[in-house]
Amino acid sequence: MMASSADDIEKLTQRLKAQGDISLEEADWIYSFCLDKIRSPIFEPRTDYTDHKLIMVLQDWYRAVTAKIERGERGNFIFTISLAKYFEFMGAARYAIKQHGSFEDLCNVIIFDERLYSKLPYKNLFEKIYSSGTSGKDYHILRTFRAGAYYYPVKTESGFYTISQFMKKLSPTIRDEHYLLDILFETAAGIFVLQKNPLPFPMNSGWVKSKEIKALTLGSFLKYNDISCVIASDTYQGRSIVFVEQERAPLVKEALTVSFEELVNNALYKNIINTEEARKLLNENYIPFPGVKFIKESVQYINDIVQTKIQWKTVREEVEEENAWLEEIR
Repeated sequence: MMASSADDIEKLTQRLKAQGDISLEEADWIYSFCLDKIRSPIFEPRTDYTDHKLIMVLQDWYRAVTAKIERGERGNFIFTISLAKYFEFMGAARYAIKQHGSFEDLCNVIIFDERLYSKLPYKNLFEKIYSSGTSGKDYHILRTFRAGAYYYPVKTESGFYTISQFMKKLSPTIRDEHYLLDILFETAAGIFVLQKNPLPFPMNSGWVKSKEIKALTLGSFLKYNDISCVIASDTYQGRSIVFVEQERAPLVKEALTVSFEELVNNALYKNIINTEEARKLLNENYIPFPGVKFIKESVQYINDIVQTKIQWKTVREEVEEENAWLEEIR
């Protein structure tokens, strides 16, 4: 069986070099060697069970994959790489994809709120996470070690479908550190309820910095406006992106134009925080959590500005359309 496997991998390596790629089914088969929870004895360097030929042909396979990645090429061969589990024969390919790969190559965690998850054509790769509290909402998460999972074709009743196809229906709006957008998502999706639940890590000590307050505020703004979202993350590089429904994206993008300094000055004016707290927040120092009132007032401040801008843009567009119509009939 093993000799046959080695011979087959050798043939696939030659085809990869000659034709540029292999089939999805063949990529799945090669990747299956990485799926054992315990490293298989056949890959240990010095045991009675070591399969030296299989190790050798897998090394050749991943050398060929590494060369393609370094040249910027992509194909089904990407799906043979595990980003987490270590086998010596795969080391160079894993290093290459982490060095040269895009966000889409390395995206390994995708979290959906309930509303957007309900629109996904397939559900089998996602795990449902139940809220630990009585007030929070459930959510759905895909965790994977497989390179290229973001654009991996999954077979559905109506054909193959990828996460990237679904994400093209949404708009990327916020890019930031992974842990900050986790805070934002949990707040926006109603998983974490500010008034009822303890502050999420790393704010559970009660001490916070401005970037964490920003994440809480933006998440609360999304929740206030009932904006659904998805967070896609490359946890290896610490990068995350928040996606929202396209028709709601202008609202979020306008909210991002309101500076944190404006929010701090507004809270200071409303006597929600004092001068020393305002100074520390603006200087990125830790301060005790300023309270739910700060978040609520900031959300209202942002919302008032955003709604005014949206209304002004609508009026301006109507005036421009009317002027264009008048020019047309003259």
